[in-house]
Amino acid sequence: MKYCKNLFLILKIISLIFLLSSCSKEEKTHFEKWNKNLPDQKADSLYIKSMDGDKVTMELFAKSMSKFDKTKTTYFDSIKVISYSDTSNTVLTCLKAEIDEVTDVLTARKNVVVVNENGILKTDLLIWDRKTNILKAPNEVTVIREKHWMRGYNMVTKLDMKKIELEKVSARGTIEKDLKF
Repeated sequence: MKYCKNLFLILKIISLIFLLSSCSKEEKTHFEKWNKNLPDQKADSLYIKSMDGDKVTMELFAKSMSKFDKTKTTYFDSIKVISYSDTSNTVLTCLKAEIDEVTDVLTARKNVVVVNENGILKTDLLIWDRKTNILKAPNEVTVIREKHWMRGYNMVTKLDMKKIELEKVSARGTIEKDLKF
């Protein structure tokens, strides 16, 4: 019987210790430190329409977007930009793009294609200054107009692609009186 009393007393003490220790601890919530490389905004299947009054000036479609407020840079995957103007519309597509919001420069990478009424431009890197509407491509560029094509480097042109400047040019086609590159 004495053995049972001691055992019962020991069980009471152990229970009391567990009870007091569980009540005295504060529940702590642990937060992991925020990863600073994560974007401030993220979107999938994105559509943006830019307006000037009642007039649509640009439409942008992208598979995904990551925006970083600190660097004022937005990155896009699988992008299509349609730029509308009074004279012509231009469509730019590429697999990767980034927009520097401070300078308003769009840098397009991987399978870049620009299409408008004046032709088709293909390259792997294109820099579009959206304030001046000047396109620059430092790497190889192919320009196709009707059945004619030309290839070169260090291309500079306006968005309408009426006049194109290239270095190290090679071309194929028929010289026609009204054909302009």
